[in-house]
Amino acid sequence: MNYEQVQKLNPADFKRYCGVHQETFKEMVKIVKAEKVLNRQLAKERIIIENIHRSLNIFRILSSRYRNRRRRFGLRFNLIAGRNENLITSPSTQLSELHGSSILANI
Repeated sequence: MNYEQVQKLNPADFKRYCGVHQETFKEMVKIVKAEKVLNRQLAKERIIIENIHRSLNIFRILSSRYRNRRRRFGLRFNLIAGRNENLITSPSTQLSELHGSSILANI
């Protein structure tokens, strides 16, 4: 059954077919449209954070359990985070260059 046929149904048949009254269905559609706009805004913010998280996890030190001294972990993590931030803020470089970094190759 297509959209036009559903709109032409009498209220009893509409409720039987869709499970709710037509007025309730129209209110539900308005709520879903508002949630869709909010969900897109959240997705835009989330994708930025997920990309940064991915770029940090390229390094093995952050993607698995760290088994060395904690003091060194903080030092190395700050070094990786600073390098990552430098790549994000500079417009001439891309995050894909982060993996081939010669500075952090020995970490």
